[in-house]
Amino acid sequence: MSTQSSTIILNDDDMKTLLNYNVSAADREMYEKNYETQLADGKLDMETKFQYAWCLTHSRNHADLKKASVLFEGKEFFFY
Repeated sequence: MSTQSSTIILNDDDMKTLLNYNVSAADREMYEKNYETQLADGKLDMETKFQYAWCLTHSRNHADLKKASVLFEGKEFFFY
């Protein structure tokens, strides 16, 4: 089994854009709906959970940031 690694280099402007990005209310609702639908169906996949958590990290709402932290602490996001 081979392992590949890649490095992404971001310039200062790219970093500022990434760090200052705020998710729209419509996008937040879309990711939340996808997450909750899959959760209710018992078929939550890691990609949907990650997308929702990522979305919450770009919210200005402090409660969203806490929820993102809890979602990211899930065991499926740890790679050994």
